[in-house]
Amino acid sequence: MLQQSRSDQYNLNIQVLGIPLNDVEGIQRGSVESGQFSVFQFSGERLHSVISVNAPRDIKVAKRWLKQGTCPSPDVIADPSVRLDKLERAA
Repeated sequence: MLQQSRSDQYNLNIQVLGIPLNDVEGIQRGSVESGQFSVFQFSGERLHSVISVNAPRDIKVAKRWLKQGTCPSPDVIADPSVRLDKLERAA
């Protein structure tokens, strides 16, 4: 079962999928400064967990990927010009 948690803190919607690891670097999508970003953690080639702040689209798509065991490359995820929801429909 996929672990999921969510918390609304003032103007921040924080969502977590999976169990984040302390010793794994994440791929950041979006910017902290903008107040809307996600951090995707990989274990090898496999998506392991996602933490998002004010980025519900990222969480929605990542949830499907985690359940299916599929995911685009970290380079694609990090590219802000790529809409992850559009990418998923094309796959």
